[in-house]
Amino acid sequence: MKFSDYTTKNIEETFDILKTSESGLSEKEAGKRQKIYGFNEIKAKEPGLFDIFLRQFKSSFVYLLFIASIIAFLIGERIDGFLILFFVFINVFLGFFQEAKAQRAVFLLRKYLPSMVRVLREGKGGVVNKRLLVPGDIVLLEPGNIIPADLRITKLQNFLVDESILTGEPFPIGKITEPLSKKTKEIFEAKNILFAGTSVISGEAEGVVIGTGKKTIFGEITKLAAGITRESVYEKNLLKLSRTILKIVVTTIVFVF
Repeated sequence: MKFSDYTTKNIEETFDILKTSESGLSEKEAGKRQKIYGFNEIKAKEPGLFDIFLRQFKSSFVYLLFIASIIAFLIGERIDGFLILFFVFINVFLGFFQEAKAQRAVFLLRKYLPSMVRVLREGKGGVVNKRLLVPGDIVLLEPGNIIPADLRITKLQNFLVDESILTGEPFPIGKITEPLSKKTKEIFEAKNILFAGTSVISGEAEGVVIGTGKKTIFGEITKLAAGITRESVYEKNLLKLSRTILKIVVTTIVFVF
């Protein structure tokens, strides 16, 4: 079920749908659901070192320099040709080194991100790795927490959440436990739902997991974003400059010949 299906359900109906209770799942049941739903994580394909290296050659400016070096060799200017290739490979090496270093830094930072979450299982509070959350788990939240999965709120007290990562809304959002009068598909209208990736500003709350991993709104957005590649303004301007230089070079060579 999508999050919108839970917006009009009261807490008891939500528990019935997810086959859970306010005391949470048993460890045995959580283990069974783990095999069905998988880990609560969003895997994004990261480029390897070889991919990063090849990416340095995917530039119209580099293509232009290669063409210039070939022309230099054809007209007998071997020194100029080797110099051009030398600068091309220096540029490729520097770009590769910087990008690989940045990716390594991101990987190290991820190791320090909090990965544990407070849950209720069999009526007892405990801490588990957020990867092990499954639909039906009861999650306990407090200020500073990052919402680990999509949740239907069951309890709250003076609770405010920051949803700017999904909605762009800069102000803290208040939530409710009551069902909505009509189903909504809009994130900002789902007042009784908490979304993965958003953060707790103040207060405390409890919620039952309704979606994990790729089944969360954050996971769906990440999946869409991963399939989209866009040229930056810098890349567009560099491409335009490269085309202009190429036209000048070709015109000059034709004139010289």
